[in-house]
Amino acid sequence: MEIKVSKKKRRIWEYIPEKDRYIEGLCRRMAIYIPNFTEVKLIKPVFFVGFNNSGKSMILEGLKRQESVVVYPDEGNADLWFDGFYPWMIKQPNVPPIWCDPDKFIQSVLENRKDEFKRSLAQLGAYLWLVGGDNIINDSGMLGALLPDIIDKFKNPRIVHFIRDGRVACYLSARREWSNIMRLPDRYKSAGCEINFNFVLEKMASYWSWTIDRISSMEKSVYKYIEIRYEDICEDYSEQATRIEGLLGIQKGVLKNGMTNKLLNMNSVVLGDMTESQLEIVYRVAGRQLKRLGYLC
Repeated sequence: MEIKVSKKKRRIWEYIPEKDRYIEGLCRRMAIYIPNFTEVKLIKPVFFVGFNNSGKSMILEGLKRQESVVVYPDEGNADLWFDGFYPWMIKQPNVPPIWCDPDKFIQSVLENRKDEFKRSLAQLGAYLWLVGGDNIINDSGMLGALLPDIIDKFKNPRIVHFIRDGRVACYLSARREWSNIMRLPDRYKSAGCEINFNFVLEKMASYWSWTIDRISSMEKSVYKYIEIRYEDICEDYSEQATRIEGLLGIQKGVLKNGMTNKLLNMNSVVLGDMTESQLEIVYRVAGRQLKRLGYLC
């Protein structure tokens, strides 16, 4: 019966132009004016955490086609979690970007959040109720930094930690951030960032290690927690999809529809693009975590 209701709700929204913008606007208002109603609609939320480019989108594409699954639009970084701090270049908070000093960044975020994420809880509940479904997923590459607070404030959260070879994850993230720095170098310089790619790569490797440790340390505190490797998704998509289906309680095999079982692993291409000195930077900073995860002998 619930699935039928979900289908009806989704069909109604399909007739509305720019529906995502309207839904998000309604969610924000409901979270402000009727939080007690929307909070209770959020049951066992699912959070996809881990560095970007770690395989989350491979799984999300299949999940977006499922009637019982709702995926919150975008990552919700500006709206739900890092209000006033994201996007960093635009908001220009008086703190370095998260990859440069994650402890200082998160301390500032938490000091600024007087509601203890109650509005985020109510807003996610409003979205699930408006769109219809049994599961709501929020996917954010930065969200792992707030995981201790999410576990504390949200009831029975389910966590999926996506992991990729740290050498590749750090390098790809550093390249993306470097393009941002080139657009506004003075802004980054004023925040204490050196305008040097190797500096960015070193900080990103440190941030990757910090994120891995922070998320992994929460494993025993979470209602449900699983780790998914990018490399395993590429090697056998079906096996990893089955694990996700089990976590969500959806029909086995539905995520595999339309997907090839073996996907192209791009790690070797990215590693081939890195210089020896760049690899040494990552080994020096993140070697302990790379060894623990099996990426280094």
